[in-house]
Amino acid sequence: MADGVFLLVEGCMVTAGISGNADAAAQAKGAAAQLLIA
Repeated sequence: MADGVFLLVEGCMVTAGISGNADAAAQAKGAAAQLLIA
């Protein structure tokens, strides 16, 4: 589970860095929270 959450967040941070928009990182935070409580 931890590896999946890490990859999700890492990928979204890279996407946010490339696009210059923090929306992807915010969405990753929400998705990670949902995965952790499931």
